[in-house]
Amino acid sequence: MHTISPAQRQGILLLLLAYFVYAGGDAAAKWLVASISVWQILAMRSVFGLACGLSLGRRSALASLGDANRQWRLLPMNLCNLAGWACFYTAAIGLDLTQLYSLYYLTPLLSTLLAGPMLGERVAPLAWFACALGFAGVLIAGPPLASLPALQALIPGLLTPVFWALTAVLYRRNVANHSDAELMASNNLLMLLVCVLLLPWAWQPLQSTDWLLLLLLGVLGAAANLLYIMAIRRLPLALASPISFSSLLWSLLLGYLIWDVWPSWNLWLGAGLVLAAASLSLLGSSRQARVAEA
Repeated sequence: MHTISPAQRQGILLLLLAYFVYAGGDAAAKWLVASISVWQILAMRSVFGLACGLSLGRRSALASLGDANRQWRLLPMNLCNLAGWACFYTAAIGLDLTQLYSLYYLTPLLSTLLAGPMLGERVAPLAWFACALGFAGVLIAGPPLASLPALQALIPGLLTPVFWALTAVLYRRNVANHSDAELMASNNLLMLLVCVLLLPWAWQPLQSTDWLLLLLLGVLGAAANLLYIMAIRRLPLALASPISFSSLLWSLLLGYLIWDVWPSWNLWLGAGLVLAAASLSLLGSSRQARVAEA
């Protein structure tokens, strides 16, 4: 029978904690996007993330930033991650937190499929069925297509899981040859450079509460990013992907506590289908592991 190793158990706990911290940062971002630009939010996240990476890696992390070959290998991952966050925060302008997560839940399903061609993992028929079920759940939970503002939010919302699925696979590919500090520093440096180029056109005046929320978001974003990298180093992608659905509980709780938004029936139904898809995905990965050990 397939058993989870101690390192994998550590990875599961780290990933659960990462998604809890991500949820807090996402709630702060949801509050901020109503008054300031996406690029101001990303700039603050990148400043804290870069500082965290450099403080952890020190000279080795700083030296890696000057190595053009190493940075070139990380560029696809960094660009996908940047695009994913930009789309996520843009979608947050028009979607509530639960709807935002409902669209995000396509990420683990897509990353499971991408793990086949990009990481050499075989995708079982059950995984294809899980992806179809999860996609149906996202369509049910998503906002109505007839509303133009919702459609404007839905497009970046649907692009978010595509970019983040690519990011997850590329993270898994790169962790073997790059340290946690290097991955953090490289990713956030690129994000900061892009934000600096765009901020002169995107800057919005900040209130004192905006600064406080930005600082909170920066701290939470850096902590969650580090926890995620530490976790993904210890877990195969097929095992890590379903764990991301734990953020559903935090999005429901924070949406109710902060915005007094109780999920409608379609959100519950859609989320239920997505959770069922995640369970099937996990079941399929466990079966593959037992077959491999036999």
